[in-house]
Amino acid sequence: MFWRDGVSWEPETTSQVYPGNAPFSEPETQAFRDFALKHRFAMAYSLHSGINATFFADNPTGGWAEPTLYYDMVQDYSEILPPSFNLGIYYNSKTPNPVAATSALAGGWDNWLYHARGSIAPITFELYRNASSVSASAETIIVDNSTHRVIEWTEIYGYFTPESDYIQALWEDVKPGFFYLLDNTPSLQIDIEVTAGGTKAGSKIGLDFGCMNWSPRLSTVEKINVLTTTGFIVASVNAIPAASNVDLSIEFLLSSDLDETGLELKIGNEFAGYTHFTILKSGFNLGLVIGLSIAGLVVVSGGITTTIFLKRRR
Repeated sequence: MFWRDGVSWEPETTSQVYPGNAPFSEPETQAFRDFALKHRFAMAYSLHSGINATFFADNPTGGWAEPTLYYDMVQDYSEILPPSFNLGIYYNSKTPNPVAATSALAGGWDNWLYHARGSIAPITFELYRNASSVSASAETIIVDNSTHRVIEWTEIYGYFTPESDYIQALWEDVKPGFFYLLDNTPSLQIDIEVTAGGTKAGSKIGLDFGCMNWSPRLSTVEKINVLTTTGFIVASVNAIPAASNVDLSIEFLLSSDLDETGLELKIGNEFAGYTHFTILKSGFNLGLVIGLSIAGLVVVSGGITTTIFLKRRR
């Protein structure tokens, strides 16, 4: 995305900021692209070294793609990451609508995920820099003539990679940032109440879902659906904002008697994940068992006379 836009790239194939001869020209970026085309990510995280900074997706006209959200996230980061991460270098901390720095990659993965795949917060996290290795003594010109130039970098690996003695301390510094990302990824807690049930063809099934989005910053991006295994959408509700709860009620008639395999449903979306349910014959009082493979049966009182058992998996 924005391939070779801006000035932060070089046309020489030996340059470390050479962006390739076409977008996705390299097997590594093709592998990333193919993986991302099979999945959807509300938040994504790329680990780098070399600067100690945090980059967010840009707009084509300049500025952050989600200025208010990214600004709030940077404020969060400033409270949990060490001062050495220089979060103030690449944005104006005095305004909630900061201007992003020109991309150093001239075609970044984060912009592609945002503009082409719907990710809301793809982040490049630069977590290490050895400033001493960029001194003049680290660079020695071996050959420089009309045909080619050869440069020896005696400390290039020290620039990008910490010494082994410092790795644990570096991890302790950045670890809160990982937990922050996990906490802010959209994730649904699903509570269920049964309002109608039966096991024979023509029986009405009624379910009320309470859907809580645990993320304090990100919405579920797209609507939440209740689907069958064939992808048929039974019911939907609009995207759930951050730290919000919505209710979703469904009613439908069984097209055939429930057998031993039951009827499987799932609720969620590709960004927030799915919780799967299977409606089975309970073997007593024509009740329903909504069962899956996470530990523990939970008794749920419904709007019918039989007891409903709920078991779910993500």
